Amino acid sequence: MNKKNRSIIRAIIITLSVFAVIIVSLSFCLMKHLMGVSKEKTEAEARAFHNIDESWQSIQATNDDVSAMLFFPADRSSHFYSIYCKHKGLSKGFFFRIGGTISEISSECVQFVFEDNNSQIYASMNKQKICKAEIDDGDHVNTISLNDPFILVFPSNAGNVTLYNTYGEVVAPRKRYVP
Repeated sequence: MNKKNRSIIRAIIITLSVFAVIIVSLSFCLMKHLMGVSKEKTEAEARAFHNIDESWQSIQATNDDVSAMLFFPADRSSHFYSIYCKHKGLSKGFFFRIGGTISEISSECVQFVFEDNNSQIYASMNKQKICKAEIDDGDHVNTISLNDPFILVFPSNAGNVTLYNTYGEVVAPRKRYVP
């Protein structure tokens, strides 16, 4: 082989090596997004993604399929919610599904209803003074005491959820359907 052919082969090898490194790097980045975020990292991910101030308090509720968070400042003058869901298939982590500010969360309780999810999610800054949730699965009733504000996540087969205020009155949540 002459010197010119060796230079061409060397240039081809270097070019292919650079492309291989780029493809491997992109594959790792893509795999990270396909794997999702662990339960322990969802709050940090939500704060970074939505630029939520570190001074805001957060409450979180998680089950096998959903991780839901409610963020608010100390004076409770505002709020931000963020819901992460697991995808079906190979992914093991949670993926951002929906988030933002809904005026109903400030004044009422919102029940998020997802078309493709088997969880029930309730969020409220609790101006209605909801003090307990009763979950009736048909055999027995579980009671959860609530404080201001709250976010709850139940599996769809948990049973009927009934919310009560401090006067013992039933409080119906505002349903919010999410496609």
